[in-house]
Amino acid sequence: MLAPDEFTVGSIETATPLTLMLPRQERERTILIGEFQGAPVAVFLSGDYKFHFFETKGAARWKGLIIPNVRIEVDETSLSDASYTSAPLGSLVRTGTTLGLRVRREGGFDDGAIADLHSNLPSAGSEEASFSKWQIVVGTGADKRALWKYNR
Repeated sequence: MLAPDEFTVGSIETATPLTLMLPRQERERTILIGEFQGAPVAVFLSGDYKFHFFETKGAARWKGLIIPNVRIEVDETSLSDASYTSAPLGSLVRTGTTLGLRVRREGGFDDGAIADLHSNLPSAGSEEASFSKWQIVVGTGADKRALWKYNR
């Protein structure tokens, strides 16, 4: 459950990274806001275009339950070396000072990109790691609730 001050209802057009949008009806999708090349992007977490992204600027028609300031948690047992094998779409990738989500541009035919979720983390240097199990949560301690889980 969410407390009244943990959410609003609106569009993703003005949402900032680490905002989760939950659908209000069947045709809407679960979306996570990240950042790609300095611009906020919406990443589909459900539906036919799961892990595809698009820029949020001008995306007023995408509406739902808006939950800002969510946290990302990784399952350390799902760790793999991202530099050894290409991380599949939907994997979280920790490299340099960032944690990002492996995604594909909506309508793109490339091998994918990384939408940044966290930046300014302690440096991992040139090492990379990916995680195939992770979740989106709000709250901490006894008040922590998982809002969405991914288990590849």
